[in-house]
Amino acid sequence: MDFDFGVLPVLVPVVLGAIFLVGGARQIRRNRWLVRHGGRAHGIVVAQDSRWSSSNDGSGGSYHHAPVIEFVAEDGRTHRAKSEISKTHTSFIPGRCVLVHYDRADPAKIFLPGHDGGPAVIFTLIGAVVLTIGLGALWAFWRGMTADDLMDNGVLFGAVFLCVGGSVLAIGVAGILATLRIKTGPRSRGVVIGETTSTGPQGMTRHHAMVRWTAPTGEVLEAPSGRGRLIRRIPVGTEITVRCHPRDPHRILLAGDWPELASFAFLLFGGLFSVVGGVITWAVLHA
Repeated sequence: MDFDFGVLPVLVPVVLGAIFLVGGARQIRRNRWLVRHGGRAHGIVVAQDSRWSSSNDGSGGSYHHAPVIEFVAEDGRTHRAKSEISKTHTSFIPGRCVLVHYDRADPAKIFLPGHDGGPAVIFTLIGAVVLTIGLGALWAFWRGMTADDLMDNGVLFGAVFLCVGGSVLAIGVAGILATLRIKTGPRSRGVVIGETTSTGPQGMTRHHAMVRWTAPTGEVLEAPSGRGRLIRRIPVGTEITVRCHPRDPHRILLAGDWPELASFAFLLFGGLFSVVGGVITWAVLHA
């Protein structure tokens, strides 16, 4: 029986979806294992491992940052470990106290809640959607429809728009909701006691006010603001309102800190692509 090479374009989303799904699921499993069976400690972000990632044509790019954490393990030894996840935007900036789950046998393997978990979930969801689209196209191919037919009637075109748009939309929504959760968290009055810096996606230095405040529990805390400023740095000694994450009091935003513009851009373009993909798919299925 001769192999029908016409099935190759249909197999592409099946293979890609399976790779994303398996890779994301393995990362989620690894993170859960560290949470359940690994050691636990509070550490300090001491640096960011920043690397430039160029676009395919070399005309642009951005910096991706992986936080470097210093923590004391259960055996009393001090370790430094770098997150496996690099991001263009991260609130894990130098000076912030964070929770670390680590492998007791190899403390260099860590999991940072609030930083490392999201990408694995997104990869898994994207993989599941792409795999579903690919399996649907493969089923149609077995029913006698060719890859050209699938492209001509717009089913794959609409599905791709839905997949890309939905993924981008999810990133934008997640970013905005994460900020709003902090902005609606416990409120305190604090004072700026210093400053730390981080590097933005294009290499610009961002200045984060280091704030000391008294939590509702009576505990005196210090942490840098999660939102850096390029200009209008906050002077030392300034009294300011502090909002904390309900489950992580060292994750803070200050008065005037709102979601990044990038989150709104993801929301806008993701929503636009999703609507276009949905309209195309609906029109094809009801033609």
